Amino acid sequence: IRVEQLQFLLEVLSQFIDQIPRVEINGFFDPATKRAVDAFQQWAGLEQTGQVGDVTWNRIYDEYEGVRDVLIAQGALPALPGQFPGTDLTPGSRDGEVT
Repeated sequence: IRVEQLQFLLEVLSQFIDQIPRVEINGFFDPATKRAVDAFQQWAGLEQTGQVGDVTWNRIYDEYEGVRDVLIAQGALPALPGQFPGTDLTPGSRDGEVT
């Protein structure tokens, strides 16, 4: 698990779950990230360890998936391909130029 991924998920969830404070996506498991993890664990009824193991990660991701679907339906988040889209991305590739 990468800290940036965790912070991204918590930041998205913080916009839907008032108990979760916002976090900066900086790649460091800093005190703000720990507060957000603690808040999520409390909200989700999980043991408050301040750490992210498999149970906490899976629950965070499950909650994110539900929010993600709402955001995609509202057009606020683009739907990403789940599989390889069929075009190699190489150094210098730019959106709009890839076919």
